[in-house]
Amino acid sequence: MTNDEKNEKAQKLNAEIQKKEAEVQKQLDEVRKKEGEVSRLKAAVVRRLKAADVQEPRAEVRNQKAAEIRKQKVAKQKTAEIRKLKVEIRKL
Repeated sequence: MTNDEKNEKAQKLNAEIQKKEAEVQKQLDEVRKKEGEVSRLKAAVVRRLKAADVQEPRAEVRNQKAAEIRKQKVAKQKTAEIRKLKVEIRKL
C-alpha cells in the first residue's frame, strides 16, 4: 500500500467519522429538544396543580357562603310567615 492509498483510506475513514458524529449530534439535539418539551410540560402541570390547590378552597368558601345565604333566606321566609300569623291572630 502506498502513501497515497493510505491517505485516501484515512480520508474516507475521517469522512465516515464526521458523518457519524453529525448523526450523533443530531440525535443529541433531538433528545435535548424533547427534554426541554418534557420539562416545559412538567412545569405547566405543576402550575395547574398549584392553581387548582388555590381554587379548591375558594370554591369551598363560595359554597359555604351560598349555603349560609340560602339558610338566611329560609329563616327570613319563616319569620315573615310568623309575622303574618301573629297579625291574623290579633285580628281575631
